[in-house]
Amino acid sequence: MFGGARNVDASADGDASNALVLEYTKQVRQKGELERLDRFVAEGLIEHVARIGAGRAGLAAGLSAPRRPAHTRCSSRSSAKEI
Repeated sequence: MFGGARNVDASADGDASNALVLEYTKQVRQKGELERLDRFVAEGLIEHVARIGAGRAGLAAGLSAPRRPAHTRCSSRSSAKEI
């Protein structure tokens, strides 16, 4: 991590953290309520996935983009040949 972690509360309640992640998953990922991202994601998010842009807006755009089925994502799939 460049510059080290900032504002990390090592004594944070694990149950509260788990509840927050669960709410994010339910509201944003499952229901698609992208307008709630500001509750869960910092505006200055640094995203490391190439297809998703930087910041909260980039994440919202990436989450709203159509996704390809998992079996079509890898272009270097090799097929088994029967002998």
